[in-house]
Amino acid sequence: WKSSSGYHFYDFNDPEGIEEHQRGTFDVIVIDPPFVSHSVWKKYATTARLLMRQDRTAHVIATTVDENAQLMSTLFDCKSVLFRPSIPHLVYQYSVFTNYASSVLATKNLEIQMD
Repeated sequence: WKSSSGYHFYDFNDPEGIEEHQRGTFDVIVIDPPFVSHSVWKKYATTARLLMRQDRTAHVIATTVDENAQLMSTLFDCKSVLFRPSIPHLVYQYSVFTNYASSVLATKNLEIQMD
């Protein structure tokens, strides 16, 4: 996949290390980081802001634990949606957060038990 013209290396430890031609061009940004800590999320937020269209109207879809709800609101103005991903081998449940209304994500995932 590294040889694909659509591949672009990204290191979350270098949040501003993205190519200039990518900045300000994204309509949708999906963020599913490998770690859920605040410090990691802040790095992803830095990159997301650089990638967002100039008018800052890009849709953000993020996955993290419910304990990060306030952080998602602060970083991206995202709110939790009803849909939750099924990840059977994790000990904690992830939630999906968006900064826009989505009828698709406003439905329960029947694969998992909801509290």
